[in-house]
Amino acid sequence: MNAGRIFAVASNTRKEAFRNRAFLALLILGMALIGTGWALSNLAVTSQKARVLLDFGYFAVGLLASIAGILMGVILLYKELDRKTIFTLLPKPVWRHEIVLGKFLGLLTLIIGLVVFLGGAWVLMLAMQDALVVAGVSVLPQLMKALVLVILEAMLMTSVALLFSAWTRPFLSGLFTIGYFVMGRTIFLLHEHLSGRKGALAEPGPLRDLAQGVTKIIPDLSAFNVSQEVVLGIHVPVDYVGASAIYALSFTAVFLVCAIVLFARRDFV
Repeated sequence: MNAGRIFAVASNTRKEAFRNRAFLALLILGMALIGTGWALSNLAVTSQKARVLLDFGYFAVGLLASIAGILMGVILLYKELDRKTIFTLLPKPVWRHEIVLGKFLGLLTLIIGLVVFLGGAWVLMLAMQDALVVAGVSVLPQLMKALVLVILEAMLMTSVALLFSAWTRPFLSGLFTIGYFVMGRTIFLLHEHLSGRKGALAEPGPLRDLAQGVTKIIPDLSAFNVSQEVVLGIHVPVDYVGASAIYALSFTAVFLVCAIVLFARRDFV
């Protein structure tokens, strides 16, 4: 494994993704959503202005960061195969795992840039509306932690997108990745049923075993959602962000290893 080759692939991926119309559309949509939040906050009563801006901003940045990771992860690896540009890389001293890791790092840096840009616009809107203080407490530190969690979620979903993209075509990989994203956002409901004292999943049996198995392979993306804490001005501990980072990195590492294995076995003829 050569870091220089990985970074070269990452740089090329970042440039290619930035020029992609889908990414530019997401960037414009993000600004439009944040602008919509600002417009709606002007229509809200004074006591609700901050809440509207915080809700819309968090929704826009969080959703679009994950969508960017999913969309670009699904598209770019397949483009290498479809345009046969993969053949210009493979004969050179570039291993397949370096291509996957380079694609991942390139997309991750692009997503970080997207979150910083949209997050900066969000904070600027909040400052213009004097909404950076909730209940006498500055929410800026919580916003920074929330944006870190947004990046972690998008990072995880990018690795999932690359996993499915290394295995099948864009339509199916996109479908599978979006399905995985939806399940990850709602898996907390399954956790609640498993921890409950009533219901079919509360009793020992094959159904409960199956449900427990599902919770092991699908990450709980609600762990990265601190919208209520941000809106209500509740402190988000640094330890929580650290634990979430370990959680995201663990799943990401597993998904990337699986993507590398599948990509290594793929026939490009």
